[in-house]
Amino acid sequence: MEKKDIFCSIYNEANKKKSKVKVIYPQENKTSPFTSLDNVKNSIFLAGPCPRSNYRATDWREKTYGILENLCFDGYVINPTNENYNEKDPDALKKQTEWEYEAMHKASAIIFNLDRNEEHPGMTTCVEIATYWNYPGIYVYMPDDNKMTPNKYIRIHCAEKGIPIYNTLEDCYAAVVRDLNRPGKVWYTSDTHFGQERTLNFSKRPFKTVREMDLELISNWNKRVRHNDIVYHLGDFGESFDYLNCLNFKTLNFVKGNYEKDKIPEIMKDLKKRDDVNIYDNDECTVDSGEFHYILRHEPVIGKKISKDMLCLYGHIHGRTLVKTNGIDVGVDGHLYAPMSQEDVDFFANAIKQGFYDENVTSMDCK
Repeated sequence: MEKKDIFCSIYNEANKKKSKVKVIYPQENKTSPFTSLDNVKNSIFLAGPCPRSNYRATDWREKTYGILENLCFDGYVINPTNENYNEKDPDALKKQTEWEYEAMHKASAIIFNLDRNEEHPGMTTCVEIATYWNYPGIYVYMPDDNKMTPNKYIRIHCAEKGIPIYNTLEDCYAAVVRDLNRPGKVWYTSDTHFGQERTLNFSKRPFKTVREMDLELISNWNKRVRHNDIVYHLGDFGESFDYLNCLNFKTLNFVKGNYEKDKIPEIMKDLKKRDDVNIYDNDECTVDSGEFHYILRHEPVIGKKISKDMLCLYGHIHGRTLVKTNGIDVGVDGHLYAPMSQEDVDFFANAIKQGFYDENVTSMDCK
């Protein structure tokens, strides 16, 4: 039995069925609006050269869905090829570009196909890979015999950034599916403030618009968190919990923040309807990582006194104090607008317990 067949059998045994790949295209027909991406999660974006005519027959993507089905991928595949592209529409390029930008940000993984030629040079792909190669979840397919000059340049940068290059699409797809279906992990985050414009100014976030902020937060979440993972969110989620429809997780454990309790408490009604969310009504919970004991709350100084054998994970202060003598800020503002893994939290906890952070780090005052 081949390696991919063994992987497929193991995955099927866990899921009791083989799922069909769900493909998303930009538009259904020439008059339809662009396809909504509001409810897309666990997705792979296929970046690379797009055909200019005879779309379905010549698009390399159409010929590769079977590979993903053989690997038992149970998610969405986003194909940016738009056979309904309306060149007469003066805003067509802008609409297509914005749709692809949103799709690539929301995707859990991006595969860059760099098997290009003079007819299909894929110059847009050069711009896209330079935009995303600092993110996790990036995969590159480039045959060894492709000697186009831009590919030589990209090989150097991929080597510097530790991005592996796969010689076949089969190997590239297999690596992606292994990543998306890896065993579940635990993540922590807080104060995402999805959709809330005042946070741009209040926290000095480096985004020009709320849309840019939201897509960056979603990208940083989805390219790390997988559909088998558990996420602890410590409050101040955002304007609406509808954002959960495009975020990867298996279970979300939610501790209410001051926004959910004081500012817009009515949004909790929607959260309570979900069966994949646990809400802690006592405004805190405890977690044992196997190495450390944690108490989780939104505000670090509100709640019962923390025992000496525990550490507090908190949000609320937007990165102004990443560590205290007995706590860690897991909010996005202090961690490049991304969730923290259990491994990262335990790393900070070990540094606190070992005394690596002295008063220069934890003190609120300069002497």
